[in-house]
Amino acid sequence: MPIQGIDLLKIGLMETSKALPVIGPAFSTIEAVYQKVEAQRVQAALGEILQRLKNLEEELKKDRTVQILVYTAEQVRSDLLAEAKAPAYGIVVANLINHESPQDDVVMILDSLRKLVPEDINVLKKFNLGGKLMENRQIAELAGHTPYTNPFGDQDQLQKGMAIVFPSLMRLQGLGLLFVAKPQSTAGPFPPKIAVLGEYLKDFAHLTPIGQRLVIALS
Repeated sequence: MPIQGIDLLKIGLMETSKALPVIGPAFSTIEAVYQKVEAQRVQAALGEILQRLKNLEEELKKDRTVQILVYTAEQVRSDLLAEAKAPAYGIVVANLINHESPQDDVVMILDSLRKLVPEDINVLKKFNLGGKLMENRQIAELAGHTPYTNPFGDQDQLQKGMAIVFPSLMRLQGLGLLFVAKPQSTAGPFPPKIAVLGEYLKDFAHLTPIGQRLVIALS
């Protein structure tokens, strides 16, 4: 069994306390705070999940549901951003339970969700337009360009949008949730030119199968 974070901290403090005796008595306080922080993360996520489950009392009697909740708690306790992402955990896990998702999907989706920052989740939500899954979207549109309502766009706003969206796209690509590729055709409206990252505006972000399943679970 791998050593948990609190155990590593304990080992480090025990070694340090040999040279700095004052640290020894302080460890019990640190351990209590550590455990409280983890408990708050788990409580925040589970609160969001439970209020979204259909037939809550019946669901909690199912081994499968309990297993998913236990796995979720393990993911959340090591997620530094878990409280900020609690609504996303609530939506995703409730959907996985309510729709009887395969166990492999549960593991892959929750593992991916733990690694995301809130900005990444916001980008993924852009692949759901009015309840319809979009398997790919042009990066310019993800950054806020609206070619059919404002074809010339606002270059400053587009620059700011790209500064937010592009790092998330790179993280999502690294996690295997999507990939960025050049367009197959040069036809269609073109986004305005911007100084930084402008070469990527015409490219498309394509969801992978697991990325599609995560977007569906987020809806």
